[in-house]
Amino acid sequence: MNTMTHRLQLSVRHTAFVAALCLASAAAAGAQPLEPGMHLLQPGSMVAHAFEGFRDGEKPAITLVRPATWQTQDAAAATLGRDAVYNWEVFLLGLQVPFETVDAAELGRGVSKHTRLLIVPGADALGDRQRRTLLRFTEKGGGLIVSGRLGALDERGRAVTDGLFVDLLGAEPVTRLPEQPFGLLHEIDARHAVSAGIEPGFRLNISVQRPLTGARPVSGRSLGTIRSYSGRDDDKLAGATLILANERGKGRVFWTRFQPQDVSRERDHQVNYQRLMVNAMAWVSRTPGISIAAWPEGRRSALAVAALPSVGFEPLGYLGGWTDFRGLLSRTSTPATYFLTSREAVAFPNFVAELHAEGEIALAGPSDDVISGMPSDVQGQRLAAARNEIGASGGLGVYPPGGFYDGNTVRAILEEGLAYLLLPSASSLSPGVVRWWDDVDYRAMRASTQPSDLPFLTQRTLPAAPAAEDPMAAPVMAMPLDPGVVDFPTRFSEIDRAGGLFVIPFYPEMHRSGSGPFRRLEETLLTARNSGTWIATLADIAQWWSRRSHVSVQVTEQDRSGVTIELVNDLDEPVEGITLLVHGKDGLEAEDLDGLSVDVETTDTAGSHHVVIRSLPPGSRRVRFAW
Repeated sequence: MNTMTHRLQLSVRHTAFVAALCLASAAAAGAQPLEPGMHLLQPGSMVAHAFEGFRDGEKPAITLVRPATWQTQDAAAATLGRDAVYNWEVFLLGLQVPFETVDAAELGRGVSKHTRLLIVPGADALGDRQRRTLLRFTEKGGGLIVSGRLGALDERGRAVTDGLFVDLLGAEPVTRLPEQPFGLLHEIDARHAVSAGIEPGFRLNISVQRPLTGARPVSGRSLGTIRSYSGRDDDKLAGATLILANERGKGRVFWTRFQPQDVSRERDHQVNYQRLMVNAMAWVSRTPGISIAAWPEGRRSALAVAALPSVGFEPLGYLGGWTDFRGLLSRTSTPATYFLTSREAVAFPNFVAELHAEGEIALAGPSDDVISGMPSDVQGQRLAAARNEIGASGGLGVYPPGGFYDGNTVRAILEEGLAYLLLPSASSLSPGVVRWWDDVDYRAMRASTQPSDLPFLTQRTLPAAPAAEDPMAAPVMAMPLDPGVVDFPTRFSEIDRAGGLFVIPFYPEMHRSGSGPFRRLEETLLTARNSGTWIATLADIAQWWSRRSHVSVQVTEQDRSGVTIELVNDLDEPVEGITLLVHGKDGLEAEDLDGLSVDVETTDTAGSHHVVIRSLPPGSRRVRFAW
């Protein structure tokens, strides 16, 4: 064993030891530790990377740079840079990947020939030599991850406008943005290798950025949109992004305006941010990666039309708008989900029977009266009565009256065997889950009035979450809804870009043929049909999302010519239409090893391919990808 190999093995062992030490003390030190289950090779069950080469070299392939802001007069900038580097160190140690840390001054003298991935957090201040080094490194094929305002200052803290931002990121800096004094959200686009495994449209919660600056892509690729907490400034923030990916020369660059420590410590946000960083490490270093696409047959996005009842409308005014609406659906070959109340079912039994025959029937409660705030058994009885009045059997979707629900609503939906919940103002553009025990009403608990039980009334403790084997522990599928949307084309464009699900809220009683909302709905449906969007009922979308979650991917072998993956379907029946997104090099060839039928399709992104698997049987199957 030569000395360098011995050193590397010691380095890997040292990395694992220090990772454990750092993770144990991270809370006290201020860094966010690696999320459980996060892994360099597989940051999610539906994402896998062929990263083994990062552990095989004589020297680390990753270099982390301490920014020059440490040496400026700006104490706040120095603290941001120092904390950003520390958070990256904790993250890389947790991933157990060898890396070296160098000062910005050393970066000015060039980059080691062993470095495949260069990470420069807090890159606000860069000297002339460091700027030239970054440009040369990417031009020759290096992978670069940067954060901050990227060269807005020189090493002495003086403002610089030399075009580095545009040259490196393929984007123009945007400085005139309304300040967000309490923080902001960043909606992530899902249609890129860097966002693989992240729910389409997931909104990262980011702390205050001072000054708030962003970027507007020119040749680079925006990976999302800035959103204000209230939504009031969204129009002014439109077109600007805080996350960019760019190909420059033979290299690639990934940039975030914010630092690691700026992301919310809530688990969902940390999991998605850390997944974003692992994917970015793979993408900029051209490490082959495989992920499972969000929608069947590689569709760009998904769309569903939810016909909703209008509060206060009398039955006599109901049918006119519905005639126009159903004519539009027929002309555009659009299935729809009809959320009915018992008022319609009682007043128009023949009409409801026709809807049964042509589309999906769903439930909007027994009347216009809100059911939230009532005990679980009361809510369950009212939902069951409404289902019986409509005449439907089996699982139904539910839109609670007015969109108001609580933990007992979710519990009642589960107990009544209903299929999903249409959830206003969901946090992402994809189906999710809600759990009744997170917000259950104490009135659903049966407390005895015996004197011995009286302490319960004054010293009540919340019940523990149900055990996994308890059927009550099952969550309810939640479908996202933007209830106030009326500009359907604009919202569809945003959601289509993000690769998410657009559930169009439409009120047939209110909008007749020729009205503005009616015309905008027709325009959106035609655009979606032509753009390759999957248009389906909410039940079909919920079923797809649930079945897709039972499929996982893992890299089992790799060499210089390609990788072998294992796909696992843990259901007892096949899953149809699974599409793999394979990121690596041009000229992909797929070899079926276990009887799968696979079709390779190129995409509009260099080195990326769709691999469509028409039917994935239960159990595991292997596929070999070669370039």
